[in-house]
Amino acid sequence: MNSSGDKKDKTTITSLNSLLVVDKERDWTSHDVVARMRGITGQRRIGHTGTLDPAATGVMLLCLGQATRLVEYMVHSKKCYEGEIVLGITTDTDDAEGVPIKTNSVPGMEENLDLEKICSKFLGTIQQVPPIYSAVKIRGQRAYSIARSGRKPDLQSRTVSIYELTLIRKCFNRLSIFVTCGPGMYVRSLARDIGTAIGTGGHLSSLRRVTNGSFNVEDAHTISEIENLMNQGRIGEVLIDLDKGILNLETLVVSFNDLIENNPVQKINNNVNAIKNAFDLKFSKILA
Repeated sequence: MNSSGDKKDKTTITSLNSLLVVDKERDWTSHDVVARMRGITGQRRIGHTGTLDPAATGVMLLCLGQATRLVEYMVHSKKCYEGEIVLGITTDTDDAEGVPIKTNSVPGMEENLDLEKICSKFLGTIQQVPPIYSAVKIRGQRAYSIARSGRKPDLQSRTVSIYELTLIRKCFNRLSIFVTCGPGMYVRSLARDIGTAIGTGGHLSSLRRVTNGSFNVEDAHTISEIENLMNQGRIGEVLIDLDKGILNLETLVVSFNDLIENNPVQKINNNVNAIKNAFDLKFSKILA
């Protein structure tokens, strides 16, 4: 009979070429999560499809083994967040972890902040300046390294996409924020800019990623849960097939003859059966 250790070794060697959805806890860096999962699973090749700040929680999608080849495609998936903005206090990090650098009065609840109009200013393709304390590289140095040395990073605005944005006033100085966005969009920067647009300043006080592409918090597991399953030889219960990570991408099914003869190719959108049929018809390759 195999011991639990034998089960762990067998699973590590044969099965960990998969996706795994982690529910990241507060105060863990994304690097911490990857390092811990390497230790738990024994799989050295682990990547992810988007970092989360240490103070943020929620969905962090890991790619294990051969699944790391999909990171470059999956990193562009839409992500949804929910959080809270505190009005009237601007910090140097644009979140609650930083030092307050400016304070302003906040209108009472009787005053309409016209939040729908504020939201409309940020929807679509916009220009956004990343936080000073961010991992953006400036001439080979991370912005946060420059800031920690006492210098001000020369950050340029970047093009980002915001698909949905809702703001709800919870009390006189706090807003709930719900946002769906593309890659590279900093919710901290969005919170800062929303505070500026309202005229009070503000910062992000909490953040949780609730979806990443086609995966949500219901698919996610804490690191302790994953560790327990690994020790019991049941890690397969939470591993996800590779193809499920790219089902939201447009797919072209291409045969060898199509390539040689320059024929039109078959376009597929989110159609698992069509992709399976393409394999059955012995098309030579699926390009996602």
